Amino acid sequence: MIENEKYENIKKEIKIINKEIIKKEKEKKELINKYYLNKFNEFINNYMKNIFNIIFIYKGNNWKIKYNHITDDYSTKNYIYKKSCIDDSDSDSDSDNENLDSYSKQTKISFGYKKNKYYIKYYMNTIQDIKIYTSCKLPRLYSDSYEFTNIDMDNLLNQYSKNYDIPEWLMITILNKIYESNLHSKFIIDYFSIKI
Repeated sequence: MIENEKYENIKKEIKIINKEIIKKEKEKKELINKYYLNKFNEFINNYMKNIFNIIFIYKGNNWKIKYNHITDDYSTKNYIYKKSCIDDSDSDSDSDNENLDSYSKQTKISFGYKKNKYYIKYYMNTIQDIKIYTSCKLPRLYSDSYEFTNIDMDNLLNQYSKNYDIPEWLMITILNKIYESNLHSKFIIDYFSIKI
């Protein structure tokens, strides 16, 4: 009977410790998320609108950024190049654009650098319009829909990066900064990693 009580007491202690571990893991996750939100906010010099659960993972020279995006105004109209930027002949009519309904949507985005190449991983139910290739170890983005048109790709991507209802806005902003500032893998890892 005494032996049983001893084991029960040990089990109770283990249960208490497990609860404390779960609590600490939750606190740690919240702190890591806060760290990355602040770090990415500083990197792009912008407010991290509609972004949560952002994380940076690295191994060796390879790295990956994952985040969730949520909006109440998701629509294919967000990907249409603004009429003011192109000739009327290349643009859809305003009435056509108004017929594209908006809705709430949560999207997962993942992108990074692996084996000397940049990549984007799209999850289910994403438009997958933004593509990437690696040039001189730096990322170059383009839009599949507008690739063979007279539209200036840099202007288009700049438009996308300022539209916070597009899940890719943060990815575009980060990759464009990496390209424009000529930042290579080591800098990105040193800048974002949590080294304790």
